Amino acid sequence: MNDESARKGRSQPATKHSALTVTRIGGMNALVLLLPVPDDAPELVREGLARRNIVNTGGTCPCGAVLRLPNLAARRAGVTDLSIVHEDDCPATDENVLSAIRRWGR
Repeated sequence: MNDESARKGRSQPATKHSALTVTRIGGMNALVLLLPVPDDAPELVREGLARRNIVNTGGTCPCGAVLRLPNLAARRAGVTDLSIVHEDDCPATDENVLSAIRRWGR
């Protein structure tokens, strides 16, 4: 990713299967690897992956889930655990997106 695209928050291909983008989360710059959303995937797979990308870049999932960062003191102490809690019926939960991918057969 070049400096100009990073400043403007533009995605650049990291591989043919993913993209990197720079965003601000919790007041900090973050380099985020976005999940590919295959055009030929079933609706639940596309929706689950798209919602994960929204939250991973600092947005809010339609179910209300947001990326929860450790507080500043914890981050300074080296704590890097992130928390994202989707509603149980959201297609972006681990269980729901993995189940949809398995049914799709990939």
